[in-house]
Order: sequence, then C-alpha cells, then structure tokens
Amino acid sequence: MCDNSTKCVGVNNLCDKKFDCVDKTDEGGKCSYTSCAIANCSHICAKAPEGVRCYCPSDMHLSLQDKSQCVDTHPCDGFRTCSQICRKIGNKQHQCLCLPGYALKDDGITCTSITAESPYLVFSNRHELRGLYLNHTSNFHSLISNLRNSIALDFFYHSGGKYDVFWSDVVDDRIYRGSLVGGSLINIEIVIETGLATAEGLAIDWVYSIFYISFTHLNVIVISF
Repeated sequence: MCDNSTKCVGVNNLCDKKFDCVDKTDEGGKCSYTSCAIANCSHICAKAPEGVRCYCPSDMHLSLQDKSQCVDTHPCDGFRTCSQICRKIGNKQHQCLCLPGYALKDDGITCTSITAESPYLVFSNRHELRGLYLNHTSNFHSLISNLRNSIALDFFYHSGGKYDVFWSDVVDDRIYRGSLVGGSLINIEIVIETGLATAEGLAIDWVYSIFYISFTHLNVIVISF
C-alpha cells in the first residue's frame, strides 16, 4: 500500500526503478541495498522497500507464520490468519472480517474496537488490585486491598458487557473472582482453593470458558473448565 493507503502496488513493481506511487515509497527504503541472495524464500523472492519479500506461485500462498515458506493449505485453516473472522474466497484467497463493534486495521488482519468506551486496565501490585481508565487520567483507583500476594490475574467477558476479574494469591494458594461493575469489584468469592501450588500464571479463554493455570514449582500448565 502507498499514497496514504489509497493504492496497492504489485510485488513485481517494487524496486524496479519506476515510480508507481505518487509518494515514491515503492522505490525507497532498502531498495538500493537489499538482496534476495540472503533471503530464505522457499519459492520466489523480490526486492521491496522494507527489504526482500517472499511470494508464491498462483496455486500456493505464503505462510503467515514465517513469511518465507509457500504452502498449499488454505490460509483460513491456519492459526491466526485473521484475528476474528476468516472468509474463504475460492481455494487459496481469503478476506479478514470483524465482529460488530470492531473495524479492520490497515494490516488487513487485526480487528480493533470502535466503541467510544474508554479502555480500562486492571493490574496488581501483589497487595492490591487497581483499575485505571487509560483515556481519561493517569490516576488509578483501588479495586480491592489487603491481599497477601496476588500475582496473576485475568478477566472473563460476559455477553451484555459484564466482566469478572479472576486473580491468584500464591500465599493463600487460592483463585478468587469478583464482578467488575462501575469501576468497583463486588461479589468476591473463592473459585479454587484446593490442588493449587504457587499459581503464578492465569489466563482465561472467555470464548470457550477455559482456565489456564501455570505452576512454577511443578513446571506444568493446568486446564480447568
């Protein structure tokens, strides 16, 4: 993309000493000193302003993981081809789409929120959970205090805009939950209090309601439904 993302230039027209873009970015950057000799392209290599660029025959597509190997599987069958929705177009092409409330970024892959609601950060300093509205002020407020040693936390999103915050305490060896409402943490309860041994990592897949808990001393990751 060039000319303020209004024009798409084919890879064969990059670094060919002919300006196809008004802003001339198709012939700038590293065009003058990049070389395909040092690239790791599996099939075809072309010089580009950002360096060499690998590309593939028409019956294959470039792996999105390493950007250098050509594969013949459909892009939508791969992991993280699109951040939300991958629509198949024929046997090899695809289009990334977003859920309502999100818009596709210029990279054509990532969806970003278009809501007017301010982003909200929840973090721990071991003895307190704090909240911070990122767009409004740099001042945080306390959600819950007098914790013994809270390290890991994550959130669970419910349909309708409701959130639960989960956190672990490595002294209590427990995992807690509280509902985040209007910048306050309410309905606090113990979720797991047995079988824990220094739960220093916690992640929640709120799409499939799966907990991932890591235990440093045991060198394991546990899944809880």
